[in-house]
Amino acid sequence: MGQLNPNKHLKEEFVSNLQGSSKIEIAALSALIPALVILRSFAILPQKGFWTCLALDFTFIVLPTVLSLTVLADKVYGIALLVSILLGMSSFLPFLEREKLKSSSIPFKRPFLTYYRFVMMLVTCVTILAVDFTAFPRRYAKTETYGTGLMDLGVGSFVAANAIVSRQARSRELLYVTFLVVDVIRTRTVDILKSVSPLLALGFVRLIATKGADYQVHVGEYGVHWNFFFTLAAVSLLTSVIRMPVSYCGYLGLGILSVHQFTLLCGLKDYILSPHRSSGLVDLNKEGIFSIFGYWSLYFLSVHLGQHIFFNPGGFLKWIASSSNENSHWLSIAELWLLDGALWLLVVVLDSIVENVSRRTCNMAYVMFVLAQNLEVMAIFASAEAFLSSKLVLVEAVDDNMLLTFLVANVLTGLVNLSMDTIFVLPGLSVVIVVGYMALLVAIVAMFKVYKIRAKFW
Repeated sequence: MGQLNPNKHLKEEFVSNLQGSSKIEIAALSALIPALVILRSFAILPQKGFWTCLALDFTFIVLPTVLSLTVLADKVYGIALLVSILLGMSSFLPFLEREKLKSSSIPFKRPFLTYYRFVMMLVTCVTILAVDFTAFPRRYAKTETYGTGLMDLGVGSFVAANAIVSRQARSRELLYVTFLVVDVIRTRTVDILKSVSPLLALGFVRLIATKGADYQVHVGEYGVHWNFFFTLAAVSLLTSVIRMPVSYCGYLGLGILSVHQFTLLCGLKDYILSPHRSSGLVDLNKEGIFSIFGYWSLYFLSVHLGQHIFFNPGGFLKWIASSSNENSHWLSIAELWLLDGALWLLVVVLDSIVENVSRRTCNMAYVMFVLAQNLEVMAIFASAEAFLSSKLVLVEAVDDNMLLTFLVANVLTGLVNLSMDTIFVLPGLSVVIVVGYMALLVAIVAMFKVYKIRAKFW
């Protein structure tokens, strides 16, 4: 069995003991990739076929993203500046025929949310394979204990992106408090099982597959047995069991996060970050289990953000749904950017005074880091929505199957890793392999779109 992955330990060491990147670089990357998507929207050509448009999407969006995250990573600021200049020039070109996005009377149908979720998935799919090659900068990989690597945003962004467009966030009704004994046993058991069981199944499938294939697993990430899907399942279970009035979700999220941070400062962080493990199940998976509370709070805070975006009378999107006042339009965008700026400032303060950003413990600084980065991407697309063209083919295809896209990407990543020693591949060839992997992934997701295959897990 060990022959399937003879350099397993070397691969694990390759993604271990990393310190991350600067917050400024993460913010720059968070602006660059949405800018590539917006730039592609300027190049929409009318009456082109599905596959032609898909090829253009790949060329204008996916390929530059792969290059920016690998061999051109050291030039990220220059690339961001170049793309910004091209965007500015393109917005003034009168001969470009663009089909403008039509405003929807339903606020949560706003296209900029779709574009935001697409970028999150695109970066995730590229990085989960690219990180295993030397062409991918180590500073972008997940940090060992503290720090802000690009990949640290992964699971947090999944939680936030799902919460922002969740049923709770899109509901105008106040949900009464429900507790397990009173309500769940009678009426909510089936709903909870539908929500949690697919994620649990995926978690166990991944666990069995990684053990069976002797696949490399960085234990410091989630623990010995825990993984991404178990975290999503736990958050889904907790949010299904306890319901609050939607307007109180933000307060509940802050309360949970404050208690979680307090316990971390009182010694829990030392336990979680300690390399020592006993044979107990909790001790073996302490990172995954105790970080749940941070992700749970992130979910509630994101629901509150989504509710404010959708329905608050003074919220960010009132101008889209009902206002024709141009001043209101730009004030709403300014409000969005001010909130994002405040979140980034809060990240710096928490990182300096309370505790450094830590994905491993999902502390307060990390939760705010995830919110700041995700809100930045949303703000960019909200600001540019008036200039965007009709939905891009690739964006639509990924949006139809977000989690299924991620599952296929995981399978392809595993196959690549088991077929070669990625850490010994030269940078140039690494880029070719990652581009080929993304081309195959895009083709598979496009086939899902063509044959109307859809799967929703959460």
